[in-house]
Amino acid sequence: MKMNVNIAELMDELDLDTLGVSLDPAPVDAGQIMDDLAKRGVLTAPKKRRRLHLTVRTAVAAALVLALSVTAYAVGGHAGFFARIFGDADPDAAEAALGDDVTEVDRSVTAADFTLTAEDCLIDENGVGAISYTVERPTGLPAIKADPWSPGQYKVDDKSGGMYVTLETKSGLIPLCFYILNDAETADTVLHGVCYFHPMAMESGGLAADDTLLFSLIAWGADRAPQRPQDPIQISAEKRAPSVGLTCGELTAALSPLSITISPPPVSEAELNAMSEEERASYFANAVWHGGGLSEMTVHYEDGGEYVLAYLDDEGLKQNMVSCVINDRTGEYTITFDRFVDADRVNSITATDLDGAEYVFTPAA
Repeated sequence: MKMNVNIAELMDELDLDTLGVSLDPAPVDAGQIMDDLAKRGVLTAPKKRRRLHLTVRTAVAAALVLALSVTAYAVGGHAGFFARIFGDADPDAAEAALGDDVTEVDRSVTAADFTLTAEDCLIDENGVGAISYTVERPTGLPAIKADPWSPGQYKVDDKSGGMYVTLETKSGLIPLCFYILNDAETADTVLHGVCYFHPMAMESGGLAADDTLLFSLIAWGADRAPQRPQDPIQISAEKRAPSVGLTCGELTAALSPLSITISPPPVSEAELNAMSEEERASYFANAVWHGGGLSEMTVHYEDGGEYVLAYLDDEGLKQNMVSCVINDRTGEYTITFDRFVDADRVNSITATDLDGAEYVFTPAA
């Protein structure tokens, strides 16, 4: 049974001025508050129906103490998720742009004594996505190793009490994954992270909307034998964050708040067939940028703000992004952002390739 409560009436016995809280008088779904607090370990579900009213009071009071946004509950906010995948994002702007596109998963699997929990998932129209998750082990996590080739990524796979997270799809697609550790939230017994993924198989349609993500882990117990959960966590790939179109001459791009995919000029089947295998590989590798890569790239907003994705300095190329993937079978160039990009407010994107050629992408007419 769904129950709505009026916050002002429910909490009238509290001294709100002392708490420094201003309440939204709109009705709030009590179940949303209780579910969120249960995830945080603040509240356990009531065992008897007659204690529901007391539990709702406890949940709301705890929400206030934790300085949770009451208004966010009324609209189904995902501020915590956006903070994990985008960092210091404007929660209101992210919610307005993406709130309806988040898949709330909240499911767990266990292997050995490790428990993997998928929290939330976001996928955009480019097929790029992000899953926030935790891995818990009551006896303590093994040593977490930094990945020297991918700053911010980690490995926990020493096969003597270690584990690693896996992602594939029901259709057999193996996405390219980047597992980023959240240092601020990770503790001795619980790891917090984000799995950013990109489907490489774009020539076969990429990640189809009717496909299903299979999120799981492999763990090693005391006997050092690998163990897997009987069934993975299943996440629908149907919801998609929208993108806006950009153009630069014959180049086209799809820009979402999570990523940008730049596509080369179309090439005919006859032209492809006339190329040798080496020529075809070279063409697709250099189809977007001369020299096959970037030296600079900046997102320019209508209000004058900027997001610098890549730049060269005296120490070499610096990148402010999660990943940059070149599909050598299609020439498509995809960047996954490390922050929220309000695609509807983008005025232009400028880039310079390794040969010094400049590109300016503007919204398609």
